[in-house]
Amino acid sequence: MNYQNAVLIQAQKMVDKQLQSLQLFTMDMSNDTTITNFLEGDNLSASELNFQIWEISQHMKGYNAPYKNLLESMVYSVKYDYLISADWADSGVSKKIQRLETEELNQLLQQFLQEQRQYGQYQVLEDSAGTRELLMLHTIPLWSTGKDATGTICLRINKKALLSNVEEMEELKKGLLCLLDKNGEPIASTGTKELLNALPQALEIKSGFLDIADDSYTVSTIPSELNGWTYISIQPEHALLNKLQTTRNISLLMMVIVLLIGVASAVLLSRKNYKPLEKLLQSLREQSLLQKERVDADENEFSLIERSVADMTWSMSVVRETLHEELPLIRENLLMQLLKNAVVDYERFKVTLENMGIVLPFRKFCVAVVRLVTQETDQLEELALFQVILKEQFSHLIPKEIMHATVIPHSKLVVLIMNSEIEELENQVEKVMFELCDVMISDYSYMIAIYVSRTVTGIDQVPYAYHNALHACSIQSQGGVVMLRNEQTTARPVQSLDEISAPLQNYIATGNEEEALTLLRQHYQINFGQGSHPLHIVRGYFIGLLNIILGICPAEEQEKILIENNNPLELIFVHDTSHQMEITVETVTSHVCRVILNSKKSHASFLTDQILEFIEQEFSNNDLTLSYVADHFYITASYLSAFFKENVGDTFLNYLTRLRIEKSKELIRNTNLTMAEIAEKVGYASGNTFTRIFKKVEHITPTQYRESSL
Repeated sequence: MNYQNAVLIQAQKMVDKQLQSLQLFTMDMSNDTTITNFLEGDNLSASELNFQIWEISQHMKGYNAPYKNLLESMVYSVKYDYLISADWADSGVSKKIQRLETEELNQLLQQFLQEQRQYGQYQVLEDSAGTRELLMLHTIPLWSTGKDATGTICLRINKKALLSNVEEMEELKKGLLCLLDKNGEPIASTGTKELLNALPQALEIKSGFLDIADDSYTVSTIPSELNGWTYISIQPEHALLNKLQTTRNISLLMMVIVLLIGVASAVLLSRKNYKPLEKLLQSLREQSLLQKERVDADENEFSLIERSVADMTWSMSVVRETLHEELPLIRENLLMQLLKNAVVDYERFKVTLENMGIVLPFRKFCVAVVRLVTQETDQLEELALFQVILKEQFSHLIPKEIMHATVIPHSKLVVLIMNSEIEELENQVEKVMFELCDVMISDYSYMIAIYVSRTVTGIDQVPYAYHNALHACSIQSQGGVVMLRNEQTTARPVQSLDEISAPLQNYIATGNEEEALTLLRQHYQINFGQGSHPLHIVRGYFIGLLNIILGICPAEEQEKILIENNNPLELIFVHDTSHQMEITVETVTSHVCRVILNSKKSHASFLTDQILEFIEQEFSNNDLTLSYVADHFYITASYLSAFFKENVGDTFLNYLTRLRIEKSKELIRNTNLTMAEIAEKVGYASGNTFTRIFKKVEHITPTQYRESSL
């Protein structure tokens, strides 16, 4: 069960990392000046527009190159009503789109492209037949800027490619792994599709054992770091045990084979004693697994032994290769569980570590956090090279009597866990750390900072030692070695602000106050629901939260956010309990959400007034249509139709008809113009059309209305 959980955690981290990288990919596109200049521009001629579309299409090929198998990226221009990818461009998208599998899905996509409140959001589209598409949408710019939306970035995710790395994990090939949405419906899956029918049962137990068609399966679940999604794994029970049993049987079989080879050699060397030896061979064949294999009539025991040895050698190489590929990742995830204080039973955990090849048998532990200070870069190749060099040099320098393990929680951080019973462990570690610093800068030009915790007793104290070193690393920037001998262990937040940042920003940027407050309260409970925490740790946490929240608020509104005439950040330093800080943060969250919604409402009100004023000026124009007005305001006709109904309370055509009839009634009462002349002045192409519409609205003809007005 523990092994399956570890495998699922590994899969979750792999897929979530991909999903988070796509969010960063979207942010890069939204900040690209070539794309934003095109979306914000207007008044292009037909030839200029065609050239711009071609240029954007070519520009997007560079973005797509690293993700060509994973996604199809598209950009939608509201002003020109074009949907553009690296390979094609569609016009008139607001009227019709045919880029997804079914007509219903295309209509859903069309609606989302008109939505002006997308913030790097994943959307799962599903039609009535159950066909699903996974998209990411991001509006340019956001509503929180107070500007009109000019376009939308849309990523169409290939769900099979999303799980391609997971498919290669040996422990997931015989079962099923699913990524589920908030409602427990599968977004993407890999493995045995027949097990999808068992998802409802598996979701009920979440973790444990499940019998399906007389077979026993292990069920594990773990939450995703995104969107409230969940990963669930349904795997054959004791998959690892079967492997170990197979390996044991292979070893026993190899022993039998070696014995048979020895017996065969004795036969060749002693023909006189062949009869007794032949009886022994027959007995061994009957008792060994070789008897289970079908033997050709002309095959003797010696050729069978030779062939069996070849088969077993190949099997052993496959087992070794599989373990070689999977064990490093499993070890890394197990150690990360330890550092994150996610271990419940430490005795069982130590046994699991030993089974995975990590031996930490002693009581004394020391943890060092190593940070790369120079060569600030995000190039994965350079960072990976730094990690490899650091681990290799550390292994050379550490004395043999000190057991050790390494973990990489971040691309620029390496954690060194040291375990020993020697008397002067801290002094030995200090000496090794200084040597490591010297080697890294003199031989490889890497300036590093190393923060070494004081010695703690017991593996259960390792998370606290790690936290102390990590905390010191976050508040100090110099290079060299810092020994934290006098530091005391402190409780720490279980979840970092990085894990809450993206969803919290999403909720606030869309004005979703309820979801934002729910997320904050869940996070409080996880981090501060149990145990006491030092005041400086609590303050740092809530200051970080406020920075995230205020970062979404328009700059001109931030200065207006006061609580009892006090700046909320200053209040955090005055408060001396986490409860007071929670109230302050929630008050600011509610205020910012209302600012976002009011910004949306004020913008909608302003746009509504402009549209009605334009209709008032143009009502006599018989070419005045929904599309005519939409083109004037650089929006799509479908968006204008929905916007008009929501903000005016009636359809565009009904409003225009009422306006024209009221204007015509004034002319009928106050002038002697003919009905044909009045029809032309209020925007109707003919007198007959005017008479028919007038009668439909007023239930009398225009002539009868004139007579009744005299």
